[in-house]
Amino acid sequence: MLTALGIPFSVWLWRSVRRQESRIGRLQASGVVAVAEILAVTPATVGKTRDVALDLRLTASGIEAYDATILCAEDERLVVGETMAAVIEPSSKDFTVESDLVRGERVSL
Repeated sequence: MLTALGIPFSVWLWRSVRRQESRIGRLQASGVVAVAEILAVTPATVGKTRDVALDLRLTASGIEAYDATILCAEDERLVVGETMAAVIEPSSKDFTVESDLVRGERVSL
């Protein structure tokens, strides 16, 4: 019984890691330097962890500005109007925020 559950979970985990590696590779290869401006900071509890949801506006030269939301650890320096460096992959609009304040993951576009 354990094997019947363990194998599908292992395959799912492996595929998730491979997708993340692919995304990181695309960002490194064709990423465009951008600015992420904090539009809103909303408290969010995930399990026992107190996090915040950051609504961001991402802007870069040659790419239409768009909004996204990420979850990250609570920090008093995360305030509306603050800007952080980011990298956007133009075709997929995947992004990463290059700041020691944010170690989050994208939630939605």
